[in-house]
Amino acid sequence: MSEVCGNHPDCGFFSKYAQDEKAQELGNVKLYCQGPRQGACERAVYRKTFLANPPDEMMPNGALVA
Repeated sequence: MSEVCGNHPDCGFFSKYAQDEKAQELGNVKLYCQGPRQGACERAVYRKTFLANPPDEMMPNGALVA
């Protein structure tokens, strides 16, 4: 497994939900935040598109925490 994403210090999702098992499973934390899909993180796409942080409830796969 690779290192944690470089955006994690400013990532509201990671700060709030990295320890939440359900959010980890649904948001694929291991794949997006700590693994091979870091380059496909929808939170990073949002950040680049809107020049702002996405809502904390937006998971790396783009879905919202329910």
